Amino acid sequence: MPTLLLNGFVGPQSARISELPQVGNGLTYYVGGGFNIPLFDGGRLRGAEQLARAQGREVEANYQGTALTAFEETETALANVRAAEAQLTAQQRALTAARLAGALTLERYRRGLTDYFAVVDADRQTLDAARLLVQTQTTQLRAAVALVRALGGGWQ
Repeated sequence: MPTLLLNGFVGPQSARISELPQVGNGLTYYVGGGFNIPLFDGGRLRGAEQLARAQGREVEANYQGTALTAFEETETALANVRAAEAQLTAQQRALTAARLAGALTLERYRRGLTDYFAVVDADRQTLDAARLLVQTQTTQLRAAVALVRALGGGWQ
């Protein structure tokens, strides 16, 4: 890189050191400058340019990788939310069916058509369906949180 140098000096002048603080004996000044143009740098500038370009390509590649990862995480989270919603709907239907089966089994027991073990088994199936519904709701909420985070949201 070419450089331009300017420098100067203004100060008192005296033949003896003891007279230096006295003003009026003499004044000296100097103004100078220079200009420096490197004729041969051994390829340093070209190397610096190539390094800067390579660093720029690296930053661009890192950005593209980060963006692709973000898109992938968002797509995965969105697919998980959709799957959880479908599972939740199916599990709600299963719980409704289990409750209906339990009510029918209880009615059959009251009419003497089945034993009480069938009623207890129907209640167990209803409780299992309710437990699975709660687990599915938890999965759906976790998927929603993952989607919000993938979209750049956070929790405070």
